[in-house]
Amino acid sequence: MPKINRGARSCQDQDKAIGERINMYRRAKKLSQADLGTVLGITFQQVQKYEKGVNRVSASRLVQISELLEVSIADLLGGSSRFVLSTSGHIQSLVNPPAPDSRSSYRLTDEPPADVDAWVRQADVRRGSWWPDYSAWLAERSGPLRAAPATLGNRQHRATAKAPGTYVHAG
Repeated sequence: MPKINRGARSCQDQDKAIGERINMYRRAKKLSQADLGTVLGITFQQVQKYEKGVNRVSASRLVQISELLEVSIADLLGGSSRFVLSTSGHIQSLVNPPAPDSRSSYRLTDEPPADVDAWVRQADVRRGSWWPDYSAWLAERSGPLRAAPATLGNRQHRATAKAPGTYVHAG
């Protein structure tokens, strides 16, 4: 497995790619680095560092930039996006297992439009639980299955209690 560089100042290829997309969308809006920096409350040099991938863009700054450039965060991050919306509540969609007689449904789109009404018209409505769809999506992005560790924890992080943990009390 490749080693991940966790240095605070270290930038990766993804940082450079995000910076290139910021640059592309900024130029499309005919804004200078100074213009964008002024609106963001930062110097043009900082914008330049973002665009070159020298400095990482924080999540909150990415939101600001996407709003100012009128593009989605997905556009700035690159790659494909997919949106799934379950009709069940946040807990119900997790605790109700998939079943053929389920009244649940979910909507999904690949590359969703920014407009909510357009998304509702475009989204594919599927009957049943979103679990099988999510499981298939996750399997495409996962490595091979491997055995669970024989014991919990490690030298640095020792297990303090057996599952489900001492914070759970049955009454």
